[in-house]
Amino acid sequence: MNKTYALVWNDAQGTWAVVGETARRHGKSGGGKRLAAASLSLLGLAALPAFALPTGEAIVSGQADISRSADGKSMSIQQQTDRLVTNWQDFSVGGGERVAFHQPTNQSIALNRVIGNNGSQIQGQIDANGKVFLVNPNGVVFGAGSQVNVGGLVASTKNISDADFLAGNYRFAGASGQSVENAGTITAAEGGSVALLGARVSNTGVIRAQAGRVALGAGEAFHVNFDGKGLLNLQVEGGAMDAQASNGGLLKADGGEVLMTARAANGLLNAVVNNSGTIEAQGLSARDGKIVLDGGLVKVGGKLNAAGGTVATRGERVQVADDAQVDTRSAAGRTGTWTIESANANVEGADSAIGAQTLSRALGTSNVALTNTSGDLSVNGAVNWSSDHALTLTSQQGDVALQQALTASGAKAGVAVNAAGGIRVDDKLALTGEQAALALNSAQGHRFAQDKASVTLSGRNASFSANGDAYQVIHDVADLRNVDRDLKGRYVLGNAVDGKGAAFQSIAANSSFDGVFDGLGNTVSRLKVTGGSPSVGLFAANRGRIANLALDSLAVSGAAGRSVAGIGGLVGYNRGTVSNVRASGMTVSSIGTGYSVAGGLVGVNDGGVVDSARFQGRVSGNDRTMTIGGIAAQNVAGARIVNSRADAEITTPKAQISGGMYMAGGLVGMNSDSTVANSSSSGRLTVGDNLIAGGLVGFAAGGAIDRSASSMAVSAGKASTVGGAIGWSANAELSNVSASGSVSATTGATVGGLVGSNSGGTIRDASASGNVVAAAGSTIGGFIGSNDRGEIAASHASGNVSGNGATTVGGFAGANAGAIRQSAAEGSVSAGNTSKVGGLVAVNDGTIEDSRSSGTVRGGLDNTIGGLVGENHGTIASSSSTSNVSAGRDSYVGGVVGVNKGRGAVVSGSKASGNVTVAGGRFIGGFAGWNEALISDSESSGTVSSAASWGGGFVGGNAGTIRSSRTSSKIEYPTQARPVFTGGFAAINTGRIESSHTTGAASAEPFADLNIGMIDGKR
Repeated sequence: MNKTYALVWNDAQGTWAVVGETARRHGKSGGGKRLAAASLSLLGLAALPAFALPTGEAIVSGQADISRSADGKSMSIQQQTDRLVTNWQDFSVGGGERVAFHQPTNQSIALNRVIGNNGSQIQGQIDANGKVFLVNPNGVVFGAGSQVNVGGLVASTKNISDADFLAGNYRFAGASGQSVENAGTITAAEGGSVALLGARVSNTGVIRAQAGRVALGAGEAFHVNFDGKGLLNLQVEGGAMDAQASNGGLLKADGGEVLMTARAANGLLNAVVNNSGTIEAQGLSARDGKIVLDGGLVKVGGKLNAAGGTVATRGERVQVADDAQVDTRSAAGRTGTWTIESANANVEGADSAIGAQTLSRALGTSNVALTNTSGDLSVNGAVNWSSDHALTLTSQQGDVALQQALTASGAKAGVAVNAAGGIRVDDKLALTGEQAALALNSAQGHRFAQDKASVTLSGRNASFSANGDAYQVIHDVADLRNVDRDLKGRYVLGNAVDGKGAAFQSIAANSSFDGVFDGLGNTVSRLKVTGGSPSVGLFAANRGRIANLALDSLAVSGAAGRSVAGIGGLVGYNRGTVSNVRASGMTVSSIGTGYSVAGGLVGVNDGGVVDSARFQGRVSGNDRTMTIGGIAAQNVAGARIVNSRADAEITTPKAQISGGMYMAGGLVGMNSDSTVANSSSSGRLTVGDNLIAGGLVGFAAGGAIDRSASSMAVSAGKASTVGGAIGWSANAELSNVSASGSVSATTGATVGGLVGSNSGGTIRDASASGNVVAAAGSTIGGFIGSNDRGEIAASHASGNVSGNGATTVGGFAGANAGAIRQSAAEGSVSAGNTSKVGGLVAVNDGTIEDSRSSGTVRGGLDNTIGGLVGENHGTIASSSSTSNVSAGRDSYVGGVVGVNKGRGAVVSGSKASGNVTVAGGRFIGGFAGWNEALISDSESSGTVSSAASWGGGFVGGNAGTIRSSRTSSKIEYPTQARPVFTGGFAAINTGRIESSHTTGAASAEPFADLNIGMIDGKR
């Protein structure tokens, strides 16, 4: 039979002796001196077997009997107090050896501290009915064959003080960089716990703690406490250099918790938690399991099973292996949740936490929640699943961007999105099962990419909520009709609704919609929408919010014979918000005999907001349609239209009342004291006589138009005011507005490449590049037809401008009675007979400063034509022309001005370098044809080609004053058509020329061929 032996003190011999197990033994007696002596004696006992049981023990607190078997293969520690502290020179257990702790209760704790220099090698067996703490700064290794069966275990390379231990303050700390490793089998009693604590900890074996806790902690300092049920709780209070906690084996705590955690002292990502093995914490009866992987860099691989419970993987960075398996399903049918919380909690793509296929697979076995702790959360790969599980996406600081499709077909499947910023849906989000649920919660709302993104909630009893508010889900035309039952309700489209050509009376026909209607990117199509007074549209009137909706092939019209205030494809009369709405294949028409306004999307936007809207289709009016527009007919009373676009075919006949305010715009018919910004128009706008028409806005009365553009081709009938962007601007502010479409009108029109007429408004940083043409009696400009008391700065025109018949034509402006500064015209300019023509301005009654022209300027017979200005009655300063100018007979022609006349007319500091060519003109000059006002500090240098004309190198004829000016222009003429008079500076002078000179004319030519005025004070 086996026998147990022990070491006892022999007082007679003064030494320790080996005795049988029945011999009388002593516990701690005589203090630590005898234990120390025993340790020294044992080290010298060469006769004893050389096994690896713990040696050199010294009990420093508590009481226990420590005995060894005679064969040296087992040790018994009979603990007599609830807490025992023993210092050991070495604490190792060899293969085939056993150390057994016999403790008063399962809550008793034995602290074993190694003070020697060797690491603890546990190759054999350790048993205990209570808790065992093993502390060794030299490292602790549980070998592949080891068996540990204890009530609870803490193995650490970090020390704990006696005082803390005895006070129940289990704080482990120290500078040791050694590791704790397990390759064996460690089993805690039911409800017990196992903790491995060190700078680096690893498990390649098996650790079990049924209904208890398993913790692998890597760091510098730890705090361990036990709750009321004796379960261990762990906090890492200090980081270690390159802290690592890894599992390649099995960690099992069914009904309990498994924790792997690491904190590093040299950067967050140096704290690595790595699982490539299996972790199980399945639920038991009423107790759910829990798995937590928490570190700087958390690598998730292997298998994690927490049936009915939770799996939490959190860190600065999380990396989920493609083959990782996470399962939280329980036999009772309840599924738990796997959470990923990190600064890279994105799906697919560089540095993302998890791949799309891996997430799709995980959603088959668990609910999954991703939380990005820094910046936006992006889903960059398609995710699909067929289970009833839910996906939760949270961005704590930014947006959530669903850039690829999310598809779930299972009943009760769900998606919840939470964003500190906004939610962007860029692709399909489809939940097609019964009782599917979608929640979109964000501080800045959700928005859908137009054309591609939409939400499908097509199953029975599907639900939707946003920021805690529940919505009714609409599936068909009948549901759409039922919106009238609660006009203050909240609604979403769960799928596309096809009306199949059915007639549909406007929603809120006799009232106003005051609720929320969110299309979730879905389409309402093929409805014939009709209605009567006061408004017509899919919604007659709106004071609520309509968003994320697509319309396709709707035919909307006002009832015949009725006076309809507003007709719109979506809303007749809007005082609410319309956002992210797109309409295609639309037909909106005003067909009644009463007066109306018609807009592609909105009839009247009265103080409302239209944001991110798009219209494609036809809008048509009749002779009673007073205002018409591609997005809105009227934008009034502080309303806003922003980030919107119309691609429209807009037509309306002549105004019923001649001279009435009938207005048409490619985007907005009339903008009154309101805002249009970041918007554009394209297509074609065709109107009849007596209208105000603009490719972007017809009539702008006050308000602001900013960062907007039109490429729409605009054409109008007679007596219209027409602009490539704005028909008529009255005291409005335009900035960064451009037009590139062609603009045309018939007779008596005011036409501009950007603006037809500007009355008191300001225009800055704007451009026009379309060609402009109109017929006789029209005022035409490449940029603006007429500028009356308005200010234009830093703008340019590059389109070609032409007038058919007697017209006023300018490369930039037809007529200017305001101010034009830092602006330019680059297109060619041409006109017929009896016209006033200027490379920049045809007729100037205002101010032109620091501006230029460069396009070719051509006129017919009897023209007043200048490279910069045809006829100047105002001020021209610091401006120039490089335009080549030509005209027919009986014309006044100059390189800068054709005629400079009138009280207060001044040209100063300006230059002409283009050529001037006339056959049989009245007066032509390299700088001016005729001057009867003031020209100073100016010069000309182009060639003057004159035949049968009054031609001068600088001025043809001067009846005013010219000061400090010069010309280097050369005068040419055919010998058979010698000019009537020709002069190196002036052909004829009846006024004053002071401090001026010429260098270009032939020496035989006089300074002034005919001088009856004053030259430098002399006649």
